[in-house]
Amino acid sequence: MLKDAFSAQDDGLQTIDRTRKWSLVFLSIATSIDALGAGFGLGPIARNFLAISAIIGITALIMTTIGMVLGNFLKRYVGKRMEAVGGAVLIFLGFRILMS
Repeated sequence: MLKDAFSAQDDGLQTIDRTRKWSLVFLSIATSIDALGAGFGLGPIARNFLAISAIIGITALIMTTIGMVLGNFLKRYVGKRMEAVGGAVLIFLGFRILMS
């Protein structure tokens, strides 16, 4: 994200399709590992898996939709600056998790 934010291209077009080839494979693996961790955490404490799964799915749907609509709206005003801020926040969180 930081590299893309500070790149010389400012045409608004994404040069790399992150939904193809190895990018998609690595994104899928990362998502699966995240879901595995959530499953291990919920397994011992959950009683009604169907209700919990429905709540998680509905929440993810709502938050993803809000994020996509809000991101599409805000890109007109803040564009690359927010991409740099998002990248910096992700790096900070990664270091914080690594240090704890």
